[in-house]
Amino acid sequence: GVMLDIKAFNPGTHLTLTGNTNERSMLSAEIVSGAGKLHELRFLVVPGFTDSESELDQLRAFVLSLGKDITVKLNAFQHHGVKGGALTWPKAGRETIEIVASGLRSAGVSQVVTPEVYV
Repeated sequence: GVMLDIKAFNPGTHLTLTGNTNERSMLSAEIVSGAGKLHELRFLVVPGFTDSESELDQLRAFVLSLGKDITVKLNAFQHHGVKGGALTWPKAGRETIEIVASGLRSAGVSQVVTPEVYV
């Protein structure tokens, strides 16, 4: 199976976070899911970037388009291993992650994984 990261759904936000567009990630998720090989979809939660209602609406819609049984792992942004401008981005704490997780579960996503440890 494949574990695939989606950093952001808004193309501009994805470009800001990664320096690339999200087209390949989105297409890859659809192809791998369609082949029954998507083990886990990972979503990076960065406060002020990927926790907006628009981003979360797109996350929920995308996951549901792949199927309710897709495992979604929420990754809380931290500063470990980060360089440059990303060092100024806020860390994602438990409260932020739980809001995102609750929204996914309320939308019918049955398998939501949250971090065990927040540093």
